[in-house]
Amino acid sequence: MTGWKTPPPILRTVVWRYGLALGSVGVALAAVITVLGHFYSHSVVAMLGVEPDVVQTGGDYLEVVAQMSIFLVIQLVCGGALRGAGDTRTPMIVTGLVNIVNIVVAFAPLKPAEFVIIKIAQLAGQAQS
Repeated sequence: MTGWKTPPPILRTVVWRYGLALGSVGVALAAVITVLGHFYSHSVVAMLGVEPDVVQTGGDYLEVVAQMSIFLVIQLVCGGALRGAGDTRTPMIVTGLVNIVNIVVAFAPLKPAEFVIIKIAQLAGQAQS
């Protein structure tokens, strides 16, 4: 642990008790946002008064973001509880690992797409000759 080397036991008890209560509220709120985002994401974007193609694209994006919000809230609540209990290293490591996973997952679909585009271009070149 960093920061306080040995926090008082009462502080750990208070942080654990209130952290658990607030964590439950946070996860419940994220669950509501996830459900509402799944069903109403396109309507929310449409309320902005944008074109239909923007509503479709923005609604799809907002739906994915809303569905993943529960994981973000869990990470933030657990990290905050650990930091409040005096452990600042573990949330930092977990956040770093999550960011690495995000980078890999975000760029993984690009490789197959590049391969398909190159293959189509090669087939088109063969058809022309």
